[in-house]
Amino acid sequence: MTLTPRRIWQALAILAVWTAVALLAAGQRHFFQAAIGRPAPFADSLLGALPSCWLWAAFTPAILWLAHRVRVERRNWIAALVLHGAFSSAAPQRTEFQHERRPFAC
Repeated sequence: MTLTPRRIWQALAILAVWTAVALLAAGQRHFFQAAIGRPAPFADSLLGALPSCWLWAAFTPAILWLAHRVRVERRNWIAALVLHGAFSSAAPQRTEFQHERRPFAC
């Protein structure tokens, strides 16, 4: 596969979107921890969110390819759902990582 400027921009866009999701998740965890009386540094919340979001960023091109290539339509919905189900079982099921220094305990 040739690395074209378009593919580079697509990869950067995917990484940017998933990084934004990680920032939102980290902010949510940070404020939740503060609300229950166990404040944690934002950096710890971010270190807990980034690995799982970046893992999903790595899987996003394959997910988009499959969604484009194998559409669920009236004529092939059973075969398409079986294929999508098989693919989803190979995708990461548990993507929560804990930072070694300060694991999150909810």
